[in-house]
Amino acid sequence: MAESFNKTVSYEKLYLEEFQNLAEVAVGLEDWLERIYNEGRLHSSLGYLSPIEFEHNWLAQKQLECGLVI
Repeated sequence: MAESFNKTVSYEKLYLEEFQNLAEVAVGLEDWLERIYNEGRLHSSLGYLSPIEFEHNWLAQKQLECGLVI
């Protein structure tokens, strides 16, 4: 799983840009992880949902199971 993630990061972010220093890499990766990987990118292992959508659906299901309604 980690190797697959590293490949995704490399091909979708790192190989596409030039960075001047490690600080730029850190900022660029943080932005990519939050904006693209977690919010927008669909993950086959999550039923082709983004992690944010999957988590929201999971939480809603657990609330229904417990009789909680938001």
